[in-house]
Amino acid sequence: MTSWKKQWLIKKLTMLVLLLLGTSFLTLLLIDLSPIDPVDSYIRGKMLVVSHEQAALISERFNANQHFIMKYLLWLKMILSGDLGTSILYQIPVSQLIFERFQASFLLLFGSWFLSGVVGYIVGFLAGITEKSLFDKFFSVLSYITLSTPSFWIGMILIMIFSVSLGWFPTSLASPAQSIDGSVSLGDRLHHVALPLLTLTIVSSSNIMLFTRQKVIAEKKKDYYQFSTVNTKETLSNKIKQLLPNTILPAIVLQFASFGEVFGGSMLVEQVFSYPGLGKLTVDAGVGGDIPLVLGIVLFMTVTIFVGNQLADYIRLKLDPRTVK
Repeated sequence: MTSWKKQWLIKKLTMLVLLLLGTSFLTLLLIDLSPIDPVDSYIRGKMLVVSHEQAALISERFNANQHFIMKYLLWLKMILSGDLGTSILYQIPVSQLIFERFQASFLLLFGSWFLSGVVGYIVGFLAGITEKSLFDKFFSVLSYITLSTPSFWIGMILIMIFSVSLGWFPTSLASPAQSIDGSVSLGDRLHHVALPLLTLTIVSSSNIMLFTRQKVIAEKKKDYYQFSTVNTKETLSNKIKQLLPNTILPAIVLQFASFGEVFGGSMLVEQVFSYPGLGKLTVDAGVGGDIPLVLGIVLFMTVTIFVGNQLADYIRLKLDPRTVK
């Protein structure tokens, strides 16, 4: 490995470590300042009847009475030993719980992320080259509406139409309620994830659609495109040939950088559809004051989003070496 590559790697790893320390510190601080009591949430969640002495023992076990700084140092010590801790609400290792829920969320998160990028770019590109047409006006207005509409409301509308009225899709869960994990087919999973996937794709594609449309319109005003339209016939294929290279790279970079927004949207979508994924787990952990689980999810998502952003930079570098600084 050359020296500049080592320096680049050290720089990125240092940034990641500082980012993880900062996000975990702020997350624990916000949880500590919130009115949620982890011990009370655990007792109510397990429907236990305990004495004051037993409650004190539970509080001691969860380090609930420790000072905020001491909680953070104890957690750091545990992390450095390779242990994410045990969930307060579920009483199983945090790493195991995150892995199980991420399996359920994988299809929803990456499926909607990929589809929103493809659909948003194609629609935005077509809207840009047909500026002021009926197609452009319709999808521009639709994108502005979906951008300003809460994802849970869109999800409920889709449930009313496709689940309640038409009966085409189930209203909740990631698989049939009566089935066991080993007997769930891919078709069953796709059937249950269809509406949450559609909801998240609609919400996430609006931003990339409007961005691509504006980028295409801006490129059409540049000299190289104006000159090309004089010397060649202005057909759809020629427009694509001229505009695609200069509009797809910014769209790819934006899409990789938007993974955090997709994950944020999945929290509300998974709540609406009672989809047992990572987004719903995050909400349950936050409401329940499950500190080890919240911090574990924060670490996992911070690393995922960081890697996504670095992939965007790498792709930009490979597609356009002029971006090297």
